Amino acid sequence: MLTSSYVIIEPAPTDLLLILATMLAIILKRIYFSKETLLGMLILFGFIIANFISTWLAYEAMEGISYFIITLYLIVTWIGLVGFGEIYRSRLAESIMLFYTVGAFFTALVAIGVYFAVIPSNPDWFLFERIKMFFKDPNVFGPYFVLPTLYMLGLVEQKRRGLYFVLLLLFVGAVLISFSRAAWLNLVIAIAVYYVLPRVKLANWRSGITFYLGIVAIAATAIILQNQTLLTQFTERASIQNYDNERFASQEAAWHEGVISPLGSGPGQSEILLTIAPHNVYARIFFENGWLGLLTLILFLVATLIICARKFHSASYGYVYRICFAVIVGHIINGFFIDTLHWRHFWIVLALAWIPLGGEKNENCSNDYTNGRSRRSTDAFDEP
Repeated sequence: MLTSSYVIIEPAPTDLLLILATMLAIILKRIYFSKETLLGMLILFGFIIANFISTWLAYEAMEGISYFIITLYLIVTWIGLVGFGEIYRSRLAESIMLFYTVGAFFTALVAIGVYFAVIPSNPDWFLFERIKMFFKDPNVFGPYFVLPTLYMLGLVEQKRRGLYFVLLLLFVGAVLISFSRAAWLNLVIAIAVYYVLPRVKLANWRSGITFYLGIVAIAATAIILQNQTLLTQFTERASIQNYDNERFASQEAAWHEGVISPLGSGPGQSEILLTIAPHNVYARIFFENGWLGLLTLILFLVATLIICARKFHSASYGYVYRICFAVIVGHIINGFFIDTLHWRHFWIVLALAWIPLGGEKNENCSNDYTNGRSRRSTDAFDEP
C-alpha cells in the first residue's frame, strides 16, 4: 500500500508485492473464498475469457498479450486481497486503509510542494504542465486521492479530530492540482453519494458533514482566487478542450466497431486501430473485448455495489462500506471519461468492498488463522 502511488512502470511495485503476498497466502493456507467471493471470481473469470478470446483477434499480437497480462494480474491481486481478507478481515482492511493513506499523504505533500515551488521539481513529474508525480497521467494521479479523502471525511464525521481535517484538506488539494476534470467530478460525486447514504446512527451526522465540507469549499475557493496561476489553470481546464471532439468521435467509433465485431478487436488495440484512445472504459472494453467483456465488467461492478450496500447496517464497520460504495460510484462515473481498467487503486477499493468486516462469521475459518484474536477490532474502524 505504501508503494501504491508509484505506478509509472509495468508491472508496478504494488503489483509484484501483492502477487507475491497472494502466492505466500496460498502456500501458508491463509486464504479463503466464501460463496459470495466465488460469485465475484466467476464473473471475473468470464471477463478473462472475453479477453482471451479477443486476444486471438488482435491486430498487434504482442500489444494485445501485454495488455491482457496487466489485466490478468490486477484481477489476481483482487482475488488475493479478498481471499486474504476473508480470514484476517478488519485487521487486513485497517492495514490497507492506513498504509494507503500514509502513502497518499507523502505523495500529496510532495506534489503540492512541487506545484507551489516549495520543493525542487523534476520534469518527469509533469505532463502537459500538469502534475502527475509517479503516475503515468494526471488523470490517474487525481482519482488516487479520492479514497483517502473519503476516509478522512468518515473519520472527521465520527471523531472530529483536527489531524483528520488537515489531511482532508491536503487530499482535496491534491485532487484539485491534478487539473483533471474527470477527477474533480469523481470526487464531487463520491462525496455526494457518501453524504446521502443511510446511516445506522442518524444523530447530527449530516449537519456535521455539511459544516466540514463547507469549510473545505471556502478554503479551496479562497486559495484559488488569491493565486493567479491557479485561477488561470482552473479557468482553462473548466472549459471545453480542443481534443474533446476527437475523444467523442473515437468513442462513437469504438461503439460502432464493437457492434460489428461482437468478440472484440483485442486488448490494447484502441490506440492502434482508432485515431486516439476512446477515453471511456466502457467503449474501450466493448471495442476490445466485445459483448462478453462489457457485460461481465458491468455485472462485476453492479455485484460489488450490491455486496457493499448489504453491509451498510454494520454498526462498527458500516461507514467503511459506505466509503467504498461512494468511491466506486465516483470511479464508475470517472470511467465514462477516462480508461480506468488498469488503475491499481481502483482494484484495491473493489477488493475492500468484498472483504467481510466485524460481526460476520465464517464457519470454515478456524480461530488459528487469527492467532486466537477476536474478529472484532477496536482500532480506527470502530464507530463511537
